[in-house]
Amino acid sequence: MTDILSKSALVFTIILCIGFIFFYRKSNPSVSRYFEFTDKSLSKQHLFKLSIWVPFIIAALLCVPIWFDKNITFNLTSQGYGNFLDIFKLPIGVWSLSIPLVAIVAHIHRTIQTASQIETTKAKNLADSFFSHHKFFTEALIKLPEQVITINSQPFTKKLDAPYSLYTACFPYSSYNNGFSQNGFYEKLAEVKEIIDKLSNAISETGKKGASERDLFFLLHEILSGLVNLSNLMHLSIYRSETNYLYMFKGEKRTFKLVFPYSNEKELKEDLKTTFDFIIRIFELSNITIDLPTAIYFYAHSH
Repeated sequence: MTDILSKSALVFTIILCIGFIFFYRKSNPSVSRYFEFTDKSLSKQHLFKLSIWVPFIIAALLCVPIWFDKNITFNLTSQGYGNFLDIFKLPIGVWSLSIPLVAIVAHIHRTIQTASQIETTKAKNLADSFFSHHKFFTEALIKLPEQVITINSQPFTKKLDAPYSLYTACFPYSSYNNGFSQNGFYEKLAEVKEIIDKLSNAISETGKKGASERDLFFLLHEILSGLVNLSNLMHLSIYRSETNYLYMFKGEKRTFKLVFPYSNEKELKEDLKTTFDFIIRIFELSNITIDLPTAIYFYAHSH
């Protein structure tokens, strides 16, 4: 009967302590930090200290009425040890809870530390993947050779203006926190290919028989606009001058004007050829092959 009462008291004490801690934590949010794990060592965790001291204090409190019992005498015989264990069974049982509690706290702390190390390693790997790809790509862009062409009857250096900006435009979702990501790259590629297809169609239309002067005017406008859009999209240098050429076409109701820097068609072809050389080399860095449509290739390389 005594054993049953002792065990019942032990269970009741544990439930009471857990309930008290839970209630006190809910009613006092500021106390929550004492029940949270940190990155510090196990010996500095509040829960580790509580798992040792709480059972000890409860056991000590349970011993108080026993200590004041006048019938208990000091006896170092085997019978005395037996009486001691029998009398202090409940306090010893409560105090012994420190062992499993410490083991549980240590296991949880180790699990949290492992998860934290995994997250740290993951973040480092993401950062390394970004910086590695960023360095490779931008250094390769910087090494692309400049090309001198003729525009407006004077030499003009065609080059990549902003390699770092181009990297950001090609890989918008790559960053120190996210690591290297190809998201957005193929959208950029599709945008470039769309402009190339429009350029190809415009060049093909100029070679068709029966094309009117009006048709040729707007086809030339589409070719020039496409070339400028490609250069802007790929951060290539664009010739700018206050002195340009004016092409005017008088329609039925209005006069159309087209301003461009090329003094002749050869300069336009040279700019087209150089621009596409850059685009092909840029996408080759990502193992992407840009196949130029036949119309663009033969027009840009014709004399």
